[in-house]
Amino acid sequence: MPFSIKKIYLATPYTHPDNLEVLSYSDNQKHAHRTGLIDQYGEKNPGSKISNKDVVKIREIYSKGKVTQKFLADQHDVAFQTISDIVRGKYRTKQDGPIGDYTNHRQRNTKRDLTTGRFV
Repeated sequence: MPFSIKKIYLATPYTHPDNLEVLSYSDNQKHAHRTGLIDQYGEKNPGSKISNKDVVKIREIYSKGKVTQKFLADQHDVAFQTISDIVRGKYRTKQDGPIGDYTNHRQRNTKRDLTTGRFV
């Protein structure tokens, strides 16, 4: 298993053997993410398709209730589930914009017939 070396005291300008410890690559990556040395959140993530500004715009537009998640998804070339997670605050939690429970924005009637259990 490959190992890497991590400085224990990052404030020291020199590398002294007492300031080093042997870690696996996985542990070194976890440490880098935990301490903020690697930040791939939001648009810094190479797999991100939506910029931070677009996230704010999506949340503001959707909060007004004039458009559907499918419409926003088609504009930004992502799945409507991604838009749903953004407007509900499940994804991109560090970005601004209104986050809320939008169950009242459903487009179809969700009432059921009590005898048959079917949607009316």
